Amino acid sequence: MGGGGIGDFAIRYGYYRYETGVMLLAIVLMIAVVHLVQVSGTALARRYDKR
Repeated sequence: MGGGGIGDFAIRYGYYRYETGVMLLAIVLMIAVVHLVQVSGTALARRYDKR
């Protein structure tokens, strides 16, 4: 959300400087991090939900 992290890096060094490889690597890294957090959260919810 505009914190200056991986997304900012992708925009500054990938998009603005026309370095497609850097931009794609940053995008893949962001997708992997979000997926890892999602899977971890789902696993924790299943483990501790006693309904």
